[in-house]
Amino acid sequence: LSGLDSVFQADMAAMEFVKDKENWMRVVFAIMALVTADRQVFSACIDPIQQDLHVSLDDMGLLVSAYLWGYTALCFPGGYLADKLGGINVLLMGTAIWSVALLLTPSAASSRAYAATFLCRLLFGAASGISLPASASAVGSTLPPQKRESGISKVFACHNGGPALGLAVAGILGVSDWSFLFYNFGTLGILLVLIACFLPLPSFRQHRPLLKTIPEHGENAGFEAMPEDDMDENLASYKPLFESLVVSRLDFFGQLTSLTIVHSIINVTYSVTQYWLPLYFSNDLRTGLDKSAYLAALPFVAMAAGAYIAGPLGKGLIHRGWSRLRVRKLMIIVSHICPAFCLIVLAQVQEPSTAVVLLIITMGMHALNAGGFHAHLQDVAASKAGTILGITNTVGNLCSSIAALMIASILQTTGNFQIVFYGCACLYCAGVVVFCCFVDDEQLTF
Repeated sequence: LSGLDSVFQADMAAMEFVKDKENWMRVVFAIMALVTADRQVFSACIDPIQQDLHVSLDDMGLLVSAYLWGYTALCFPGGYLADKLGGINVLLMGTAIWSVALLLTPSAASSRAYAATFLCRLLFGAASGISLPASASAVGSTLPPQKRESGISKVFACHNGGPALGLAVAGILGVSDWSFLFYNFGTLGILLVLIACFLPLPSFRQHRPLLKTIPEHGENAGFEAMPEDDMDENLASYKPLFESLVVSRLDFFGQLTSLTIVHSIINVTYSVTQYWLPLYFSNDLRTGLDKSAYLAALPFVAMAAGAYIAGPLGKGLIHRGWSRLRVRKLMIIVSHICPAFCLIVLAQVQEPSTAVVLLIITMGMHALNAGGFHAHLQDVAASKAGTILGITNTVGNLCSSIAALMIASILQTTGNFQIVFYGCACLYCAGVVVFCCFVDDEQLTF
């Protein structure tokens, strides 16, 4: 009986530990939705902010780039710290800082202090740059291998759905009084951190006890508690051969370079919608600012749905016998070729309803990269996902900051988005070539 009692106690402890982890993963999901919602509010308010500051479109492009520079600066350090200190801890710290930066932005802009507004954007970017690698680290260290694909898909469903939330709220409340939006979203971030402080915080390196059969006899026969770290090592012996390979240093840097190029393309193409979509609707399609916010929200709803189904879709193909790498390549092909085609068509469209449909397809398909690029990182580098994603995202956001300046200059010169859409279509095609030809399934260890 004492043996069964110990089994029961171990099982109850395991269930409690799993519950704590699930609660904290919900915190991760909420933070990922909020950080991108806050980021999108600025995009929805570009016109009124420009009017309050009395600056040119090029200057507004510099403010967009300021966010990206700050984001880039802390992306790699944030990922490294997340792997060392825990993704949740780093996420909460970042959320508190970027919420304060958001609260300070209206005061800076209302006084027409461009430099102060620039610094607020820089701080907001720096603190929110922690979020993506920290969330990847949280998934890799918190969830067992079989749940990581669905976990990362949910992270990106929230990450992609956040802009829809921000744009929808902007459309409901209106963007003319944009400072009201900033104050509300900043306060919401602070409240989320305070609520999270009251949750029981398990040590994510202290995994829950699991049960395994042991060849003992007597009252202790049958089961014993086993740490999840041991479980992961035990599971590793049953994984396919590619998951236990260690690549040479040269191959490692080759893989990292290929992944960095692909992530940079994903970031640049995403930044076009993330920062410029409301302006596209108001400038090229001649819709009002508030209506532009509503219309621009719809593609992000499609992105949230696309990211959410990417996990189950990939898992289903793997269960049918597909190799993981084959599934990842399929997701990359679909998430790049379909958007490329839609953007080429979109460059010729002037009707708002047609443009919305094309953008919904574009962004819904783009979001499937959660089951391609991001799921691949969990396959080959779960324990270092924060660090590696920090590296690739740092370079990707440097490229996005340069792209933001180029886009602002193109819009200032041409007055429309045609060249921008054609350029993004070419980048999508290049991403398919790089991932399918140069990315393999060997473990990334360093």
